[in-house]
Amino acid sequence: MTNLPGRSAFRMLVDPLGVHADPEIAALDRVYDMLQVLDWRLTGQQEEHMPVPIVEQERRRLAAKEKAKTEAAKPAEVVDIRDELKRLRESGPAPRKKRKPNPEAKRIRDELAALRAAANQ
Repeated sequence: MTNLPGRSAFRMLVDPLGVHADPEIAALDRVYDMLQVLDWRLTGQQEEHMPVPIVEQERRRLAAKEKAKTEAAKPAEVVDIRDELKRLRESGPAPRKKRKPNPEAKRIRDELAALRAAANQ
């Protein structure tokens, strides 16, 4: 299990950046990063616009994703379920909503009742 390739599903689950540890992917990453730096130098862009390596971009993306998950998981308000259940028990049964009658359903129920009555005779 320790020598799984970085592209295997288990390795990607355990270490999402593990794919960049594969020799082929690491070489492609280095080539991509060098091309980005070369383009940055040839265009004469400012120092603050220096390209970020692809592994660092992926690390930042995963960190932002995890931060969003943890922020979304925080409850806005903690409710004690025991108080809520006590309040519901004291208020009595929930009122039933009156539904509109369905004439087609009534016709089918009447037909089934007639068939049952005929079968029971």
